[in-house]
Amino acid sequence: MLRNVNVDLYHLKKIHLNVEEAIVQGVDPIKSYYMQKLEEIHLFERPFLNVHCAYIKQLDKIMYHQLIAYSQEVIPLFDIAVNKLFFTIYEDDTLPHQIQVQSYNVDIFRNICCHDPEDIDKLVSLTGMVIRSL
Repeated sequence: MLRNVNVDLYHLKKIHLNVEEAIVQGVDPIKSYYMQKLEEIHLFERPFLNVHCAYIKQLDKIMYHQLIAYSQEVIPLFDIAVNKLFFTIYEDDTLPHQIQVQSYNVDIFRNICCHDPEDIDKLVSLTGMVIRSL
């Protein structure tokens, strides 16, 4: 059961790239990385936000562990918070559908053959190769 999940706009606004990464990636180091991504969503009307889990872990380890352990509950909360932030900034904007948060770069790696039933509700990265045989 989900307990004490606290995803809010403040935490989402706090996620920043450091200056070196910002320069390499060609983003404004003064502006938050994810605020720039929201601006891109506004400009290109592609309502998907990729969230780097290492940044969340760096920002708030409790939120990161809640994301891993309770991903089915936390990711929709991220969706709600990001949409609320987006439509606060861009009040008159219309999108084809709500912004969907997609997380990547999780620290937990499992081989595709060794995937445990205990991981069924958790967010994990699978490694391996799928081979199709006849």
